[in-house]
Amino acid sequence: MDSVTVGLFLLIAGAVLYLRARHRLRSAEREDAWRPPELRGAPIVYAEKQFFASLPIRLVARVDRGLRTGRGIVLAELKTRSPERPYMSDVIELSAQKLALEESAGEVVSRTAYVVTQHPTTGTRRTHPVRLLNTAEVIALARRRERIIAGTERARIAWNRSLCRPCAFFEQCRPDRTAHGE
Repeated sequence: MDSVTVGLFLLIAGAVLYLRARHRLRSAEREDAWRPPELRGAPIVYAEKQFFASLPIRLVARVDRGLRTGRGIVLAELKTRSPERPYMSDVIELSAQKLALEESAGEVVSRTAYVVTQHPTTGTRRTHPVRLLNTAEVIALARRRERIIAGTERARIAWNRSLCRPCAFFEQCRPDRTAHGE
């Protein structure tokens, strides 16, 4: 190869390496952008990992993101939805993740977690801190769910009936019937 070819090759290789590094940096910045100040730079130590717990109830939970801080693991859950707000179901899900992670991995997990909502069309993200349920509250919810499924307890109608429609137990519960005392 002549010196012009070598020079051109080195120039192209350098440009490719530069563009790759820039892309990685921008990706890292985007990944870090949703984080509140206390989580910026915290390494992600768990991503899409499943954990189990066998407290008085058996739990299986998949951790979306677990970030290591100086005070332990902080959980974060990404939800793509247009109402950019957390739901109680998010708090329950993160609380189950906390219990399963603590038992399976022996980690200290913060009682504060984050629900990150991403708008489905704009892609904008908002971060919402949530306070997790304690062990007794999670166990009580799981036992109540078991009683509802077994038919020994009736489910209450949600404060907003439109919340009932997507529920997996809608047909069994039938809030349209229970609202009229049937």
